[in-house]
Amino acid sequence: MIYLLLSIILMGLGINLVAHANLGTSALTSIPLVMNELVPLSFGELTMIFNIILVISQVILLGKSFPLLQYFQLIVSFVLGVSVDFWGPMIQNLGLNHFLWQLIAVVIGCFIIALSITIQLKADFVNNPGEGIVKAIALRFNTEFSKIKVPLDLSFVTIAVILSWSTLGRIVGVGIGTLVSAVLVGYFMQIIQKIKEFKMLKGLYVMSPNVFENVYSQESQEKIAEYCEILAPVMSKGELLENTEILKDVDVIFF
Repeated sequence: MIYLLLSIILMGLGINLVAHANLGTSALTSIPLVMNELVPLSFGELTMIFNIILVISQVILLGKSFPLLQYFQLIVSFVLGVSVDFWGPMIQNLGLNHFLWQLIAVVIGCFIIALSITIQLKADFVNNPGEGIVKAIALRFNTEFSKIKVPLDLSFVTIAVILSWSTLGRIVGVGIGTLVSAVLVGYFMQIIQKIKEFKMLKGLYVMSPNVFENVYSQESQEKIAEYCEILAPVMSKGELLENTEILKDVDVIFF
């Protein structure tokens, strides 16, 4: 849960970098950004409301099939809204007026968003509302996640364009940054995953199973598992001598 909340706070920073670069924001924040020009509510408050609407939509789509655990998405929505408003003033004070700096802000923002999503997937606790609505539609209509994601993002962007053009007489929140974020977030997620896999060590516990339970608590095992893939159940020294071939794949042994 802590990892999830920290990742949402991090996402608030990424969203602000992309949005306040003024080159166009991501699909999921395009509507809140337009509404920020129309109503006396902050960007963070509107982001929170939009995400809550996505959660309610999931409940309507799935009915009794909506998992109780996923109601925690409401907490995620609240934390994200607060995070967006927390980081907003700091990013605005950066004075991103030159195109090069704006583009750099979008790229950095996309990387931070990708890192945040990767942490959320690692936490495997509750869906982000933006991901949850795609899963809910896919489940409701028995189709693939990938076939829903792009059309749904396009619909959000289209609504933002129509809304801003019809009320403000100009397009707000949609531009080159929208396209860049659509491409880079997924690309950065792939890079982060590859780096993580590259750094993952392979390990082995070698000791008596009875001693193992006293030496390594469940919490310690979980911490080790974040950085090291354990290749086999706990082995005694005798068992290891009988299976020495496993050592060729081992980077570290825990005694």
